Amino acid sequence: MKLEFRRFYRYDFAVTQVFLDMITKYYGIAVSAHLLAYTPTSVVQLLNDTQKPFFIDPMTFVFARDTMVITRNGRIRKSYAKLMVDYGPPFANCLDGHRTSPEDFKDNLGMLDEAVMTDVCRRVLDFQKAKCSITTAFPKYYQLLRKGKLPFSVSPSFLVAPYFFASRHGDEWYTISLRMARISRSLRGDHELYPVICISLDVLWDDAQISNIVNDYADFDGYLVWIDDLDEANVSGELNGLKTLVSKLSSYGKPVYFLYGGYLCDLLSKFGLTGYSSGICYGESRSVDTKGGGAGNRYYIPFTHLKISEDLANAFFAESEGNRATMCSCHTCGSIRSTLPPKIGPKDYSDMFFAQMDFLDYRRHFVDVKSREAHFLANSNDTQIASELDTDINVASSIDPFKGQPKELSTRHLRNWRSLFT
Repeated sequence: MKLEFRRFYRYDFAVTQVFLDMITKYYGIAVSAHLLAYTPTSVVQLLNDTQKPFFIDPMTFVFARDTMVITRNGRIRKSYAKLMVDYGPPFANCLDGHRTSPEDFKDNLGMLDEAVMTDVCRRVLDFQKAKCSITTAFPKYYQLLRKGKLPFSVSPSFLVAPYFFASRHGDEWYTISLRMARISRSLRGDHELYPVICISLDVLWDDAQISNIVNDYADFDGYLVWIDDLDEANVSGELNGLKTLVSKLSSYGKPVYFLYGGYLCDLLSKFGLTGYSSGICYGESRSVDTKGGGAGNRYYIPFTHLKISEDLANAFFAESEGNRATMCSCHTCGSIRSTLPPKIGPKDYSDMFFAQMDFLDYRRHFVDVKSREAHFLANSNDTQIASELDTDINVASSIDPFKGQPKELSTRHLRNWRSLFT
């Protein structure tokens, strides 16, 4: 039986209200381990309020990257520092500027140290099992208890093995990640265990590497895939590799998720992808060396399935009546548009519209449209999807150009995606 397509949105305290307001429009929540370590009370409260399935991304890969990725003003960010303490060595050594290396998982003879890796796997899995139990940090829930809102302990839908970025099949970090995944599988207890296959974009050009990876990761309960810095708007030749990887993993009959994704991943649902995670209106793609930071207001354009800055969106809709006619009519946008005088020019109309869009409205609009996309794809066959993409291409081809027009309003990425269905 085919699973429903599942979109997990990544926990972000700034958009808690969106998680609550749009509760019927997404499947679950992905929680980054460093945020859970640093703010367990707010995370557990949201998980209680939404009662959504969730999983915890252990984020172990980051400790093997340049520590500048997790620093702010020359110091390790507090959330990662707390996670290092929770995980213990070798990750805790990053507090002193020590970047985790393959040598940390080897014995004196240069062989993989099973005892060290088993200890690391056990601590990472124990964190996921116990951190959302309110008894682990009872004093932090005192204020909630006084208000009669003490949350219940919650448990993730599945556990996630420690993982690291591999530039190719068989390199040192690949071997370590695979071994830790297998060790974690033996430690999972009553939980399901998913490995993270975190690999370079270059792997998608090599069918032999894809086949070897798929063979290596047989016999798991499900899969999380992260293609480093996969820019969906610029993929072309990589599409065949994506289809191959997804279809081969899905042939095991287990769920296959992308750890980061956008509309291309929605389309890959037709080739076996079960779902994916992203931030709400950000984070559809990520490099393993991305430095964290806040996301500005960006407006999701439904017919291109990509986002542009609020200033560019305003300029686009203000350019002409034709461009304004493509403006979204989702519940969020429609509510704002219903307050605007209809008989004004596109510039004034667009200015007034974006003047009313606040921080959360951009995110609600995003969730609204993504939910609508998911419903359409779930109820459409390949021919219907191809036809819809043709319509999107025609709309994008007919817009009136404007100063500063971004590539996101072109047809190139739509035509590339359309090739999936030829």
